[in-house]
Amino acid sequence: MLPKVFLYVDAIARAGSIRKAAETVHVAASALNRQLRELETDMGVELFERLPRGMRPTGAGEMLLAHIRQQKRDFEQLNARIGELRGMRRAQIRITAHETGTRDLLVLYQVIEWAERTWFAWSMPKKVE
Repeated sequence: MLPKVFLYVDAIARAGSIRKAAETVHVAASALNRQLRELETDMGVELFERLPRGMRPTGAGEMLLAHIRQQKRDFEQLNARIGELRGMRRAQIRITAHETGTRDLLVLYQVIEWAERTWFAWSMPKKVE
């Protein structure tokens, strides 16, 4: 999860003002302003231009916003993939072949190994007799 201050920065950029952002994230405007000021001090750069009618991200602010938004997308994708894992069921597959089908079985074995490397969420125990 992203630090709350990053979520606040994103909210300020989307809303265009600290007051409007504070309403959307349900935090006092003074607390939001304080968090932003602390982050700017830590980073040593202003992240927003303070304008008479709102705020606009600076170049550094745009860079930070791009990072924040990418992290949010990555986290959402991770959650989706984990959700897919939760929905998976385990199953056992047994494949047998006659001696004359050994060549075909070898190809199948290679396909299974490729699938395991490609989709790490499952593996198939293999036993050649």
